[in-house]
Amino acid sequence: IYISRLMDFSSSSSLVEFVVEVAATVYFVGGVCGILLLFILSEVVHISLFQPLLEWGKTTGGNQKSGIDTQGLFQQVVHFTVPKRWFIHFYTVGGLFLLCLLFFSQNAINLLQALVLVQLTRRWFECMFVHRSSSAVMHVFHYIVGMSFYIVVDLLVTFPPHQVDGGVVDILAVVLFICASIVQIYSHWLLRKYSFGSKSKCEASSQPLYICPKY
Repeated sequence: IYISRLMDFSSSSSLVEFVVEVAATVYFVGGVCGILLLFILSEVVHISLFQPLLEWGKTTGGNQKSGIDTQGLFQQVVHFTVPKRWFIHFYTVGGLFLLCLLFFSQNAINLLQALVLVQLTRRWFECMFVHRSSSAVMHVFHYIVGMSFYIVVDLLVTFPPHQVDGGVVDILAVVLFICASIVQIYSHWLLRKYSFGSKSKCEASSQPLYICPKY
């Protein structure tokens, strides 16, 4: 299908759309397969070498300092971590990149771009004013995946330009987005409220064992 489309381009813009589509397909399919492979190697085959790649925050085995803390070049790469508060970089870069795409594409903002921009802005606000910074870390692998994810998503919602007809599917999508955003905002508020040594239980949640940050 990709080869047949490659032979039928009428403009340079269609070529850009094709490249973005292929790159995104490779990114998501390769990413899912890679993460599944890492999970199998670390959790099923129990190869400890790959376990640090899947750890972050409270799952880092008590390692709460970012940087390199093992010897050997390969081991240094495997155990290299960055502060978990760098999550805000995902939304900062993603938002600025999407704004740049909107500026240079000279097209009116579409529904998908608007929703992604709202999501990025909301998460940036939460990272700045809701989340409490701590010494928690994440593997640099998570950082790279997070940065690249929002760049690819920005490209996908920009090329090709998406047309919205305001039908039932579009309305349901917006309603689902709003509901999911409300749930996430409320969950992050609870995580802030009951974190950092709070003696209160997570009774405000219907599933306290899952939402309590002291799991």
